[in-house]
Amino acid sequence: MTIIVTEISKHGIVMLGDSAISTTHGIKTDSNLRKAYFSKKLGLGIGMWGNAAVPIEHGHQRIDEWLQEYI
Repeated sequence: MTIIVTEISKHGIVMLGDSAISTTHGIKTDSNLRKAYFSKKLGLGIGMWGNAAVPIEHGHQRIDEWLQEYI
């Protein structure tokens, strides 16, 4: 399960997510895993969960890895 918490107040917006993923071997935590991203250029916050990939030139890439490179 993924949890993403968003708070909006007069001071701004805060988004945070946990750093665990489910694999076929159980649950894995890693401080490098991210589920919440922010693009300052776009003024956009993105939260994600689940197993998703985007097509790339030679196969597929996990969407969290792709977002990290893109943003």
